Amino acid sequence: MVKYKLIPSFYCFCNYQYLLLCIYVVTNVSYTYVNEFQM
Repeated sequence: MVKYKLIPSFYCFCNYQYLLLCIYVVTNVSYTYVNEFQM
């Protein structure tokens, strides 16, 4: 039972970390793009 409950929470945590990483990359790329575009 404990194992079964642990797996979904771990999966959610991994998804959350992946989402944060995606947001971080997208913001960095758009930020550099805006800087290059303004120059």
